[in-house]
Amino acid sequence: MPHESGCICLSKKKKNVVISNVIGCAAYAGKLAMLKHLLDSVPGAAREYEAMEHQDRHAKTSLPYVREYSKYTPLMLAIAAGDHNLDCVKALLSKGVNYKGEDEYGNSVLHIAALNGCNKILEWLAKNLKVELFMRNKAGDSILSICQQQSNQKGVDIINQFKANYDKSNIVAEELLGELI
Repeated sequence: MPHESGCICLSKKKKNVVISNVIGCAAYAGKLAMLKHLLDSVPGAAREYEAMEHQDRHAKTSLPYVREYSKYTPLMLAIAAGDHNLDCVKALLSKGVNYKGEDEYGNSVLHIAALNGCNKILEWLAKNLKVELFMRNKAGDSILSICQQQSNQKGVDIINQFKANYDKSNIVAEELLGELI
């Protein structure tokens, strides 16, 4: 069980190394049974520990830049790992983890799903969470613009589908407000 500062473990996947507590590593690696056990065993605060790695802004390598998961919560790590982690995302959310947090670039969980092409997760989050679909990160990118930049038509379709629902709910809310005035 993690102590106050959290346990550190390394998870190697997709040529990335993630430094996080055991919950973050289990979430990123898609170890659902282990994740559920840990979520039942540790206090709530440990479910929110952020990944401890720091951005390597001056890497001396000829390889393409790979985004590091600096300050990612276990939920963000589960999303970033890919669509196969949808059950891990659901397990974390069922334990009440914070889904309204942002990474150091202002990316929400929806931004992270879009950045990683995780359409199943993107759709599930947009459908099931009360989150702002049109928020922008610090670079000014919306979830929709990220999907468009990556030529992710399925992601664009998902956001447009929920945009229509969002627009309808705003119209209903305005009508109700009008009746009250």
